Amino acid sequence: MATTRTTTKTTTKSTEEIANNEKTVDANTNIAPEKEKVETKAKKSTRTYSPTDLIICKCVKPHEVIYVASRTGNYYAFSGYADEQEIEFQDLKALLTRKSGYLFDPSFVVMDEELLEQPMWRNLIPVYQKLISADTLEEMFNLSDEDFKSKLLIANEGTKESILSTAVSMIKNNTFRDLRKLRMIDEIFGTHLKEFID
Repeated sequence: MATTRTTTKTTTKSTEEIANNEKTVDANTNIAPEKEKVETKAKKSTRTYSPTDLIICKCVKPHEVIYVASRTGNYYAFSGYADEQEIEFQDLKALLTRKSGYLFDPSFVVMDEELLEQPMWRNLIPVYQKLISADTLEEMFNLSDEDFKSKLLIANEGTKESILSTAVSMIKNNTFRDLRKLRMIDEIFGTHLKEFID
């Protein structure tokens, strides 16, 4: 116990000495203490969006997606997976408040991280975490069998549709070679894609 007390006193004394040295340096140089700098960095300014601000969104469907905003009449068209379009904030907010499938069984995802950090928008984060993170769906088929299966198991309906569409396209183009992955898709999604392989 004596050793522990001595160590504690030495540590406390060192901390006090450091604190005194920081005060002296701060008084002489007018430099803010490190503690205050950290607190300043932790505070983030919350951006206020105006109704007509344009927010970048990215399509997560393998096919064309068209959205016509009921409130404004704005027309938005995505050509397919990974296509990006700008959508007015007011149109996105209307989709969010209605819990529209465009956002919750996503046809497209909001790419503005600052917006997603705001309390009203945070409920989209769990939806987005279930989406495939590969740049293209075909890259998903290069994952290990274990990783591929785990992605299939957590896929929401929109993602399942994208995976199936990509798999069918790969079968038609004779680029789908891994029968194990095809069996996994059939087993998990209840499909019969393996029948299309020669």
